[in-house]
Amino acid sequence: LKLVKNGGFFVAASCTHYVDLHELDKTVQEAGMKNGIHLQLVDVGIQGIDHPMRGFKDKSFYIKYILYTVRRGINE
Repeated sequence: LKLVKNGGFFVAASCTHYVDLHELDKTVQEAGMKNGIHLQLVDVGIQGIDHPMRGFKDKSFYIKYILYTVRRGINE
C-alpha cells in the first residue's frame, strides 16, 4: 500500500477457502487505516468458469480478488 501513488489502484487477492471476501476486505482496510490511507472499493471478482464451485461457503470457492483506489490525506 505504501508504494501505490495517490489515486492509484491496489489489488488484494486470495486463493484459499480459509479467507472469505469479508475477511480479505477487513484485513486490507485495517492496513490502510494504520497507514493513513483511504481505500475505495472499485471491483470484486471471483474464480471463473474453469474453477466450478458449489457455493460461497464451500471449499470449492477459493479464488477471489478486490480492487481499490488509494487516497491519501482524506479524513473520514
